[in-house]
Amino acid sequence: MKLISWVLASILWMLILPAYGFHNDDNALEPASSPLIIVMGEDTYPYGYLDDKGNPAGILVDLWREWSTVSDTKIRFVTRHWQQSLDQLEQHNADIHIGMTKTNGRAKKFDFATPFTSLNTYLYLHKSLNSKKKISDLIPYQIGIVDGSSHEAMLRSIEPRLSFKRFTNREQLLQAAAKDELLVFAGIEGYQRNLALEQDIAANFYSSSRILIKKVELVPAVVKGNQALVDNINHGFGLISPQTIKHIERRWLGYHKQTSGVIIAMQTGVEPYADLGVDGLPTGMLVDVWKLWSKKTGINIDFATGDMNSTIEDVKRGVADVHIGYPESQDMRSGLKQAWHITSVKSRFFSAKHNIKDIEKSAIRIGLFPTAPYITQVKSAFPQAQLRFYHTLDEMVKAAHNDEISGFISSAAMTSHYLLANKLWAEFRQYFDVEFTTDMYALTRIDDSGLADRIQAGFNLISVEEQIQIERKWLINPDDRFFTSSGSKIKLTTQQKQYISSLGAIKMGYLKHWAPMEFQGKNGQFLGVNADIKNLLVKQLNLTIIPVAYDDFGKMVNDLIKGEIHLVASMAQTNERENSLAFSASYWHSPWAIVTSLTQPPSLISRKLSANGWRWLMVTTLSTI
Repeated sequence: MKLISWVLASILWMLILPAYGFHNDDNALEPASSPLIIVMGEDTYPYGYLDDKGNPAGILVDLWREWSTVSDTKIRFVTRHWQQSLDQLEQHNADIHIGMTKTNGRAKKFDFATPFTSLNTYLYLHKSLNSKKKISDLIPYQIGIVDGSSHEAMLRSIEPRLSFKRFTNREQLLQAAAKDELLVFAGIEGYQRNLALEQDIAANFYSSSRILIKKVELVPAVVKGNQALVDNINHGFGLISPQTIKHIERRWLGYHKQTSGVIIAMQTGVEPYADLGVDGLPTGMLVDVWKLWSKKTGINIDFATGDMNSTIEDVKRGVADVHIGYPESQDMRSGLKQAWHITSVKSRFFSAKHNIKDIEKSAIRIGLFPTAPYITQVKSAFPQAQLRFYHTLDEMVKAAHNDEISGFISSAAMTSHYLLANKLWAEFRQYFDVEFTTDMYALTRIDDSGLADRIQAGFNLISVEEQIQIERKWLINPDDRFFTSSGSKIKLTTQQKQYISSLGAIKMGYLKHWAPMEFQGKNGQFLGVNADIKNLLVKQLNLTIIPVAYDDFGKMVNDLIKGEIHLVASMAQTNERENSLAFSASYWHSPWAIVTSLTQPPSLISRKLSANGWRWLMVTTLSTI
């Protein structure tokens, strides 16, 4: 019986042993099938960073995910500060570094795969250093860099005498620059995820003034001696199509780095918004806006011209990247993505007949563009009218002249420009009470989210004041302007907002009897030109200003010097006053002249004295600077 039991146990053991051995083989193979560990920096937006949910994201992350798919290899990302990411690979705690610049120092520690993308590195200069054009000009200044980045090695090879200030990560470096703790810092192309930080940096560090350090290639890295892994990396990236790489880059950068920049589709013949000048070059308000966008972002732009329909098709077919500005409404859509509300255009009724009454109730014929987004509104406003459609303004003007239509509705600025240029201004009346507002949008393809994001980031860097200046240049009639009447506040940096918040209530002195500049109303209110200036400061800067009335100018000045009040709206600047008071830049000019009676010839006086212009400035005490 014991023998039978022993034989059965032996047989059972022999049956179990192969299965046991097979299970052990699985364990032995398990490390080979586990994911490759790819280490990356955590804040190099948009190349590699942690998103709002703490997940790895960026150009390099998407490239490696594509590599994982085409090579059928599992991967896992781990994130560190930049120097720590290098340490992680060197200490064999990761298999691959996501991508770095190859330097002599790094070549002693790592082996590199074939480069899979590239980027430009720059020195960003504070606006106070805009006269510096060469890297050697920056020897007196500390240059901010991220610890462990390749910027230091590249810059030392160009100019060994440079000095550096190191930061643990990119966020700390940019915060220091925003607080004016740095006048120069090294960085890559791209923009910041943090809009407030992006605006703070852009306010003082202009992309147009940056100095190119070098165009560098990014390469995956492994520890020394692992050529098999290098070969595997190269094989996988060789399977990725150039179109896929281009799509990934466009998603994050908004454009493909290997092209000249962004191509803007622009319709012609819509002066003063967009047209070709006598030199054949694009000109107009929208052209100037986009040129400013290019200056703010550092991205080159070019224009592809055509008519209204062809330019839209150019964007849809990929011939152009973005439309310069197209009218859209809820009823009239092009099928493209509205990337940015670039402006609003006012359209009014024009007629060669100057005495049309009760337009809303009249059975008149009105000319319109078939692409006008306000057609539904016109039908509602003029239910008795017959609508006729024309493709050009020239056609509508001729139709009005020939009595085919009673008038037409068109962009007020464009029509005014056309009538003036063709000496027809006196023959047409503009009806200011018949007005329709059209929103103009920069349009991109629906799937081009990266470019849309980049467009938005760039326009957020343009101040309302800059927009107003462009409008004033091109739109003669103030009633046609959008930004001048928008009432938008000035964009302030975080530092400026903090400073304004720290001021508290500001007491502004004014004279009771100096009309029309400043005076006290019957109910004790502050009135006059300077009152309007005060209201503008309150509105634009969110200041709290308390007016304090004075009968005597000397008393007001003494109180300002003593600190009883903080500000005086306007005062002429003299050498004596500069000893105790601080003056702003002048904001209005007051011409002075000699006046005599009609019976007294002024010729003798005019030979001895000439009219002088006094500059009036806002003034405060030196202690409040």
